[in-house]
Amino acid sequence: MAGAEGPHFSIVDFAEPVLLLSLADERILQASAAAADLLTGGVDPAGRTLPELAAGPGARAADLLRHGHLTGYLQRRRLSWVPAGSLEIRVRGLGPGAPALALLAVDGLPPSPSAEPVAAAVGWVDQQLGVRRIGGDAAPLLGPPEEALGRSLLELVCPEDLASVLFAIGQVALDGQPVSLSVGLRRGGPGSARYQLVLQPLAPAPSVAFALQPEGGPPAGAQDLPGLLRRFGDGLAAAAAARALATAQRRPERALPELTGREMQIVSRLLAGDRVPAIASQLYLAQSTVRNHLSAVFAKLGVSSQQELIVLLRTRQARPSE
Repeated sequence: MAGAEGPHFSIVDFAEPVLLLSLADERILQASAAAADLLTGGVDPAGRTLPELAAGPGARAADLLRHGHLTGYLQRRRLSWVPAGSLEIRVRGLGPGAPALALLAVDGLPPSPSAEPVAAAVGWVDQQLGVRRIGGDAAPLLGPPEEALGRSLLELVCPEDLASVLFAIGQVALDGQPVSLSVGLRRGGPGSARYQLVLQPLAPAPSVAFALQPEGGPPAGAQDLPGLLRRFGDGLAAAAAARALATAQRRPERALPELTGREMQIVSRLLAGDRVPAIASQLYLAQSTVRNHLSAVFAKLGVSSQQELIVLLRTRQARPSE
């Protein structure tokens, strides 16, 4: 537990809307100016609790985070001081033994400084927790697709993490919100690297979309709060790609001939790994023109981001012709 003085560092000058909350009661220890603007209209909320400011029930995932079964979760809460307002919040623990949770409010948050798609193994599991489809960089983590498909997700995770994974799947089914946790993989063997497993709800429960990505070193503590929150955001972006993969598997195919020649050129270069500035240079177009073409492609194929588009099209490439 944190003492009355709170943690021995300050987030007041953070540009991001960030709070530090006590583990026991979600009491606000510190708030950045941006967080105070969002939650209380500029009044310092230190000393108050998050449930006072964000109306409606909190995520039951908070209890699991306190007990070490989760590393973070995402939810949407209504703001009590703005009747029609709500905000999406990402909650992340600050590492083993830390006295506080870090909370990042993401409504109106500027785009991540990195436009690169998140490298992750993505997929989805059915009601029996069997892996039905995988994509992304799955092979190094889960083995060849033909070996992982059909196996239980629980068979891929280290035994010491099975209870936490089951807790997390149950929490996703109850709250209908994404959660994340740290796991080891059987393929890596005892003592190998840890991975962030992010789970997104699918219907019917307990089906989930999942994303796996390396944690990138030892758990980040409070002093690396920006990096920790950024990695949590990357994990949720990867999970969104996993959900797109699952949705693409279940919805009718959208025909690629609907795309124009220029749109096909841009999509082909995107699949080859180029980004908007490089594509614009290669095709002698303005970057805004490339983005406009991509927006048209998103609308035609029913996706909302470059990551979802890449997952959808690579899934099509991998699927045998019918």
